[in-house]
Amino acid sequence: MRNVVAGPLETSFLADLENIALDLIKAFGLRYKQEQVNLSCPLMRWMDFRHRYVEPIPRPTVFSDKFRRIQLPPDAARALHQLVGMFEAGANVNPYQGRGLIINNDTSALAGHKRTDLLFADWGILHFHLTTKLIPAGQYFSAPADYLAFCLVGSDAVAFIDVLRHPSREGFANMDLFETMARNWPEYIEQYRLRGILPGRRVLTTKEVSTLREGGVGAIYNYQGAAYIGPGGGVTSACTPVRLTVACDHITEGVRTLARIVDDPAGQVRKHPVLAAVPVPQFQLGLCQSGLLVRETHSNTSFDLLQDGPSDGPTWVRQLSEAISPVWAINALQP
Repeated sequence: MRNVVAGPLETSFLADLENIALDLIKAFGLRYKQEQVNLSCPLMRWMDFRHRYVEPIPRPTVFSDKFRRIQLPPDAARALHQLVGMFEAGANVNPYQGRGLIINNDTSALAGHKRTDLLFADWGILHFHLTTKLIPAGQYFSAPADYLAFCLVGSDAVAFIDVLRHPSREGFANMDLFETMARNWPEYIEQYRLRGILPGRRVLTTKEVSTLREGGVGAIYNYQGAAYIGPGGGVTSACTPVRLTVACDHITEGVRTLARIVDDPAGQVRKHPVLAAVPVPQFQLGLCQSGLLVRETHSNTSFDLLQDGPSDGPTWVRQLSEAISPVWAINALQP
């Protein structure tokens, strides 16, 4: 985060942002033990879940060349067919992710390897348990399965990379997954090619990738004579995803900017007629059904800053709101 002295309202809004994150952590029952004090930012914990959660919207599916030869036991084959159908129908597939999504991972954990899904942090790959067992009432996750599907999940498609027997912890760094992804979707992997860098001749082993990840060291990957960074963005020295640091910095700066706009004596908020009778307005940042909300507490007046302008795209305030709390998250807060 930038080393900028924040004004009083900026400081207040940043505190409100932390409370919003805490409310969302509680709503989804996320593990948040605050074991590592310098990693106990609630926004970081919330955003780790927010990035890994698969929004239930219909997505077409595509398959790597591994599926031409794959042979699965009947139960796993049926479960794979079920999972594909769920993605295409826009059903909730999150219960088939590993328990690290909610229960086992925590960005504030003492052990580095328990802070996030390192496979997703490094390569952007999610895994799903292949089971057809019904999920009991009151239970979130599916039963663990012997086979896992490894997927790239985008906003408009799901790419099935491979199905493998449930690996050991080290096995989630299987270099074959990276190579299959790169071979089948070269246009996608091209975004992550490092130009002007010689990759060397040796390809990292699975054990080396796992060791680097758990040590908080980013790796450069050699594929067909070119160097690549991991499509997930890699990990920091604290074993947290780089993408989370970037996302949290972006959100924090956006909230600071919003505070400055609200606090501007000549701005639309301070000029509002209702506030003429309020000598010292007290503003608060919160959430409502539509997203981020700014409220003046003395007059109990809320200000809608999410209205889209004349352009075709959403305003930056709406983008900020959706980055913090998309619709599926807000719905979880409703009674």
